[in-house]
Amino acid sequence: MASCYLFTIPPELIVEIFKFLDISSLLWVREICRAFKSVVDTTAILQYAIELHACGAVNASSSRLDIATRLKRIQAFQKSWGELTFKTKSTIKMSRGGLWELFGGVLAQKTQKGRSGFDFYRFPSSIRGIEEKKWNVPSPGFPVRDFCMDPGQDLLVLLQTPKISTNSTTYFLHLVSLETSPGEPHSLAPDSKTLEYVQRARNRHDTSFIIMISGDYIGLMIQAIPGNGLIVWDWKKGEQLLCLEGKHMNSFSFLSDEYVIISATVPGQQEDEEDDDIDREPCLAVVNFKKEGKTKRQINELDSVILFRYPPTHDEAFVVHTEIRSDPSSGWHPQLDIDVPFHVSQHNRLFVVTLYIQTVRGVENVMSFVPMKTLLLHLESIAQSGGEKKEFMWDEWGPNGSRLLVSPNMISHVWACYVYGSRYVGMETLRSDNDTWFCRVYDFNDVGVRRALVKADEGLTVAEEKTDEEDEERSARTVYQVAPTVIPEKTIFSTASFPLGLPDSKRCAPMCTEDNLIIVDTSDDEYICYSI
Repeated sequence: MASCYLFTIPPELIVEIFKFLDISSLLWVREICRAFKSVVDTTAILQYAIELHACGAVNASSSRLDIATRLKRIQAFQKSWGELTFKTKSTIKMSRGGLWELFGGVLAQKTQKGRSGFDFYRFPSSIRGIEEKKWNVPSPGFPVRDFCMDPGQDLLVLLQTPKISTNSTTYFLHLVSLETSPGEPHSLAPDSKTLEYVQRARNRHDTSFIIMISGDYIGLMIQAIPGNGLIVWDWKKGEQLLCLEGKHMNSFSFLSDEYVIISATVPGQQEDEEDDDIDREPCLAVVNFKKEGKTKRQINELDSVILFRYPPTHDEAFVVHTEIRSDPSSGWHPQLDIDVPFHVSQHNRLFVVTLYIQTVRGVENVMSFVPMKTLLLHLESIAQSGGEKKEFMWDEWGPNGSRLLVSPNMISHVWACYVYGSRYVGMETLRSDNDTWFCRVYDFNDVGVRRALVKADEGLTVAEEKTDEEDEERSARTVYQVAPTVIPEKTIFSTASFPLGLPDSKRCAPMCTEDNLIIVDTSDDEYICYSI
């Protein structure tokens, strides 16, 4: 009788009840009976919630579009990426000014000598309603060594390094408006309008930098001899939160609004006491930058650091370098003046770690694909167990929570924006025809993988065992990766059977944003952009 009474409730009230359910519960309720299935399948707001979940996206609360339109847009969005069908193609000339940046759907280039400042180009998207735009930020009046931007916060960060002619060791980060008042001090910056870092000694050789913005936080890594440094600030307060030093830190990314993740090498299980550089193993070091304070320290001196170790290398192999990439940052949100219906969730992020390993055959490029949730689940397990654990061995986190790939080609250090959300792009060649290259897109969104398994006969490709005949067809689709393969024993790692995620791949320099696939053509000095 209770069940019969339930169906006397008006469908409108049932919809209002269902709107309070999480996605797992909504999908479960949908399977209870035909009546509930009909309600879920015919109600735009419920279908939109399901599509957002499957796409790894969140609703943009500021959007003025109605729900039915948003539903159509996100379905078209997924179809375009799944089939790699793009609405427009455009070409942008390289400025050859020596500096560039790609973030939040905006390409920035430092202009050549004889012109002033930086040129910016916002890539369009007809599906998400983003219009193309070009603008310029004038020269700041000092040499800019590097820069970073966050269009969602109207923030442009310009790095000024110490002058060679002086004995200064002070670095300045200038905080200016990106678009609202181009080049003017940012309205939310501290009174000084700059962030400062004083190094202990001048660098003796060429120095490179990594600058990243994540919401209220800015991170700067200085890569130099005698050692690297990582500094994190709350840029709105002008407060330094973290200061690390050490030559074995290689790169970093923001994991969340309290953690940074650093690609590094640490002593092996059988450390050589005579030479600290021998028997070092690659790892990911997660640090709570809000708890460590601004005193200069090394990773092994921190209280909050958690290590995620990779497998030990073979006796005749050693780690040369490591890099980590992930876009967008954890604090990213789109610009309020751009009326997008949805955007990628900050939880739907993939970290791409490249391990450069010297073997008897030369330098091997091992790529590790780590979903954000793999790391967060293990951090949560530490909190639940009382916080005693300080490291995870590879067998504890890697085989079931990540994928590995040995790339036959060098990974570009310059054109490094090859990951966005859970999507990774790479250039590949047919094994039967090494002269034919194409761009392939891989999606590591596990919800998308499960949906792809259901819809495998409808055009989406699920990568299991690969044959040459399938390659050309797959190049025109997104590949959802589910099946591992194996790195041979005793070439890189000391044992066999480590999961891989992708077929052999990679040369050239493809990049991606949320709405765009960009091919860098250095021979013609241009960016070729495909937009959905």
